[in-house]
Amino acid sequence: DGSYTGSPADAYYGIVQVKAVIQNGTIADVQFLQYPSDRSTSLDISRQAMPLLTKEAVQVQSAQVDGVSGATETSIAFRQSLASALAQAK
Repeated sequence: DGSYTGSPADAYYGIVQVKAVIQNGTIADVQFLQYPSDRSTSLDISRQAMPLLTKEAVQVQSAQVDGVSGATETSIAFRQSLASALAQAK
């Protein structure tokens, strides 16, 4: 149990980095530490995608989440960063 910070991953328009919070051996939460936000469009996409990606990761208990339509690069980077965080938790 604890918090594990994933590696930063390139989402083309910015970097995605997440922290996985593990409680009782399960993913309790995923928090975004970095996300594309330097352009208004990037910020809008991130704001829509982040809660969906977080919710699905907690539901499936894995980094293998479906991509969010319109946020493909962010979704891929999320999976990469979360996978590296979960690797540390094992």
